[in-house]
Amino acid sequence: MDDFQIETVTDYFPKHVLVKYHGSGGDVTVPEGVTEIGKQAFAGCTGLTSVILPDSADWIERHAFAGCTGLTSVTFPDEMRSIEANAFANCTGLTSVTLPDGIEEIRRRTFFRCSGLTSVTIPDSVEVIWQLAFAGCSGLTSITIPESVVRIYREAFIGCTGLTSVTVQGICFDQETLGHLQETWGVEPHEVIQGFYPTAGTNELGIVPPHIRYPVRWTAFTQHPEHEKNTQEILRILSGLAAFFIDREDIAVLQELLGNALLQDGIRQNIDDWIDCAIEHEKLDAQLLLTNYKAEKIGYTDPTDHLQL
Repeated sequence: MDDFQIETVTDYFPKHVLVKYHGSGGDVTVPEGVTEIGKQAFAGCTGLTSVILPDSADWIERHAFAGCTGLTSVTFPDEMRSIEANAFANCTGLTSVTLPDGIEEIRRRTFFRCSGLTSVTIPDSVEVIWQLAFAGCSGLTSITIPESVVRIYREAFIGCTGLTSVTVQGICFDQETLGHLQETWGVEPHEVIQGFYPTAGTNELGIVPPHIRYPVRWTAFTQHPEHEKNTQEILRILSGLAAFFIDREDIAVLQELLGNALLQDGIRQNIDDWIDCAIEHEKLDAQLLLTNYKAEKIGYTDPTDHLQL
């Protein structure tokens, strides 16, 4: 315990803060009862190789582990509430991070210049990723943004030069389809996309994977003030979207459309028209997908319906 300087601080309620770690490093387990890792508590401890945080800890202050270049792994408790700005900045030895459920924001520069970081798991609780959160993580090759994220600020992934795959959970569209959505329906891309663009003057550090697809939340189609109007609008948009994707035979997007739980009533009402559209345009793959969906989810009254190939 001599390695841990722990103080009790009373704000609105008592907190047991690890103010400073005085040990030499290695594999460290923070004592149970500590509720907060204080500002710069481990900062600059280059001998630290791994750290296990206790279940009692729910807060990591700014710069808590900044500059711990030998740190390779961190085990978070399930009930962690916040990881503050620069908490793991310049932890170049850190290779993999699984953030705990309950974290709602990834703060500014949380993993700034963690160049060894290759894998990050972001939980469904995260709603915002702030500026420079993963800036300079040049070893990061892929990232999955959960559907819970409502905004990624600019330059959040600036300097992630190894990044080749970006997955935004929920439906995404390529640039051509996005243009159609904007022109026909007035639908705008979701804000998460801007996190992959640099601000002016830093283009050489910005990354935009060439295959990136533009996320649009389904709620963009469903947020209308009146319920009856809402239902009719959804059905109208669904019909237009399906015809567009059938004509392009974009099977991946059609699969996402058919699999969306919020849209099942509208799909059931329109499925026969969509099958007819696929037959008319001789889009056999789309027709097969739609008829299989109808057979599985709705059923056929005429056993020859699905044989119109």
